[in-house]
Amino acid sequence: WTQDPQKILKEITEKFSPKKIVVRSSAINEDTMTESNAGVYTSVIDVSSLEEEQIKNSINKVIDSYTTKGTSNKSNQVLIQKKVEDVILSGVIFTRENENGAPYYLINYDDRTGSTNSVTNGTENKIVKISYFADRENLQKWEKLVDAINEAEKVIPGIPLDIEFAITKDEKIHFFQIRPITTKAILEFSNIDYKIKRQINRIKQKY
Repeated sequence: WTQDPQKILKEITEKFSPKKIVVRSSAINEDTMTESNAGVYTSVIDVSSLEEEQIKNSINKVIDSYTTKGTSNKSNQVLIQKKVEDVILSGVIFTRENENGAPYYLINYDDRTGSTNSVTNGTENKIVKISYFADRENLQKWEKLVDAINEAEKVIPGIPLDIEFAITKDEKIHFFQIRPITTKAILEFSNIDYKIKRQINRIKQKY
């Protein structure tokens, strides 16, 4: 980008035109195993892939946010993604509870505005918790999303995940970003799932 921005702009236009794009941060100290820094750096949504000046300004905004936050490193990157349209539900998934590492999928979601960032910016937030051990027939509308979560867990095994996602009108599930959860409680208590499952089964038998 510093050596030949025009080449990059041309590649973006050719790849994404005429769709809208999202210009996202990807700094070296972002989404690591020890720190998240979620929301620290700038990301620009709803950028026209046909407007080179708009793309250029958006990329520079992201890069400038690295400088102002003290992370001006040549290894920092900028991600370009296609903007997902016709969103009916979006939000953030945690594959464990943050407070205690309990084995629940915690889904924070917005099914009202059609926005892809209303949960991350705090304007909308509904919550559902789904036990790892929930019977499949009880998942109802969340079944496909849980399948997608399980797929991500197979690709990235053994790490609790924080996933930004959206579901579109055609019922496709889009994962925008997956980062590790670094909460201390999760790292300490994630090895007792079998004890929790055993206790749940005992309670089921009793009641």
